[in-house]
Amino acid sequence: MLNLENLARRKREADLIAQLKTSAAKVRDLQQRLFGKQSEKGKGGKDSLKSGTVPHPKRNKGHQPGEPNRGRTMHPELPVVHEHCKQESSVCPACHKPCRELCTTEDSSVIEIEVKAFVRRIHRHHYIQACDCPNPYPITCAPVPPKLIAKGKYGISVWSMILLDKYLGGTPTERLLQKLTDIGLRIAPGTIVDGLQKIAPLFEPIDAALLKQLRLQKHWHADETRWAMFVEIVGKIGHRWYLPRP
Repeated sequence: MLNLENLARRKREADLIAQLKTSAAKVRDLQQRLFGKQSEKGKGGKDSLKSGTVPHPKRNKGHQPGEPNRGRTMHPELPVVHEHCKQESSVCPACHKPCRELCTTEDSSVIEIEVKAFVRRIHRHHYIQACDCPNPYPITCAPVPPKLIAKGKYGISVWSMILLDKYLGGTPTERLLQKLTDIGLRIAPGTIVDGLQKIAPLFEPIDAALLKQLRLQKHWHADETRWAMFVEIVGKIGHRWYLPRP
């Protein structure tokens, strides 16, 4: 009887010691989070408390108070279009004589975007044979530049914009047509539908390669379509199944 009481007492002591260690570990973790050294520069911690300054509250987004300002982004990779601003008449306010223009200027920069549709007129040059060799066709012409759609009047830049806006940006077709109209290009909805149907076969090799790579993975990242399968399975409640893309 005495041995059982000793075992029970030792078990209670071990449980209490374990709980005490867990509580001490939590306290150390909380103290480290609250009073420990921070690796980020400029954050309020012990240094701010010592200096007497009150740390600023952190914002959800945007520039944080106390952080150094990174300044303006000048975008040196963009091409520069020079624009000269001149006064129509610069005269002396006292005698009204014209002022003489200097060779110096005061410069500033403004970033702009210009998007417009234009017609790419292609001139294919002709060539005539300059020798006396027998040839039934002495006059030749430069070959036609390659097109995305044979005999199509819209270039690669138009279809690239349509594909990116529709499938990367998720822009509806009607809104895309209005966007094209705003930049001076009117396209019928049927033209876009017919063009996408002709472009679709070009993406079949890419789709096959993606599907092959997907099947080689340990986990299949595919859409799950719910399908009712009326089969009784031991340990399974209900008949809901998910069939992945084959």
